[in-house]
Amino acid sequence: MGADCKRQISAEPSRMVTLPFNLLGFAFQQGVDWLESGFGTAAAALAQRHAEVAAELQAYEAGVAAGGARIGEWEDGVRLWEQDQLLALQMDDLEESLMDLRKAYVLAAYHHWERGARRWTRLGSHAKHLKLVAVTRELGYPIDARLTGLYDLVNTLKHNSGVWASKLASSWPAVLKGDPAARPGLDWYHLVELDDRDVHEVCSIVRASGPTADHLPARPDPP
Repeated sequence: MGADCKRQISAEPSRMVTLPFNLLGFAFQQGVDWLESGFGTAAAALAQRHAEVAAELQAYEAGVAAGGARIGEWEDGVRLWEQDQLLALQMDDLEESLMDLRKAYVLAAYHHWERGARRWTRLGSHAKHLKLVAVTRELGYPIDARLTGLYDLVNTLKHNSGVWASKLASSWPAVLKGDPAARPGLDWYHLVELDDRDVHEVCSIVRASGPTADHLPARPDPP
């Protein structure tokens, strides 16, 4: 019986199962993962330093309140500078750096999508957003509904434009601290306020707007 089983098994023709593998999808998704991981590392470092400076400020203020020595410079009874001011300034700088970091990673994540879409659609380096979206869908790949809001956010940051801010106010109002209609000519770059969750949401939008490693195009030859 055992020999018969062996013969039957060896007599069976070998069957190769073709598993789908999309190299562009693999590279695209891995790139998003790397960007998100890099942001997490950089943001954590800035947040840690902010917490350290905040603790230094709290300790200095507590020491002064308890009668400890004040660190600074005074002239004719007027304070020129003091340690608490320097520490508060450092905290402000760290907060601004963290906000700029978030915006930089938002821009990087969108441009990662744009470059990837130009590759898998084969539309070339000058293809525009709407065309990339349309052909990506034709290929059977998903486009996250929030990608429009990300596009408006990116252009508001890049161009500091009230026109794009008006679009952003409709597509993703939570990240915009100002009314483009009521106050034209504002510095829209600085009126965009992001937190870490927004950056992770951007990564999820990008990740859900293209191929994965196991998702082959619906038609092999895009225009």
